[in-house]
Amino acid sequence: DAIEAHLRSQGLNEVSSTTIGELSMERLRALDQIAYIRFASVYQSFDDLEQLKREVDTLFAERSPEVPGQVSLELVAPSPKRLAALGAGPVGRQRRTTRRR
Repeated sequence: DAIEAHLRSQGLNEVSSTTIGELSMERLRALDQIAYIRFASVYQSFDDLEQLKREVDTLFAERSPEVPGQVSLELVAPSPKRLAALGAGPVGRQRRTTRRR
């Protein structure tokens, strides 16, 4: 939607597919790095693994934890003590409380 709105604001009757592809890559790069790599690998027709690796290395160098899809996930579930420190409630089934009158 943002790309379409941007293009409409330009007042052009025709837009090249190259322009749309480049704008799409810019937006994906900022929004979701995995989606960006998938799109770029097709759009830029990576011929070999080395080109893909260079692009991924560039993304790692620019990495920011505030952007969705760019944070690392813990491979081991955090301990209950760590969850409590993070302000998370108990994990698993929640207890239902009922109020008796």
